[in-house]
Amino acid sequence: MGSISVNVRGSSDGADRAIQQKADAYGARYYTITLKQEHALTNVWTSRAVLYR
Repeated sequence: MGSISVNVRGSSDGADRAIQQKADAYGARYYTITLKQEHALTNVWTSRAVLYR
């Protein structure tokens, strides 16, 4: 179905929520997070996921 990514200031839980909301908006039945990393100096989390129907 595709992939999505988000950048979120805050916590890893915030990145998870952002991925979930974006996956829901795309109509994905489920997704797998393939990357989640924190940029230490800026407190920004980057997350990527693969979407499935």
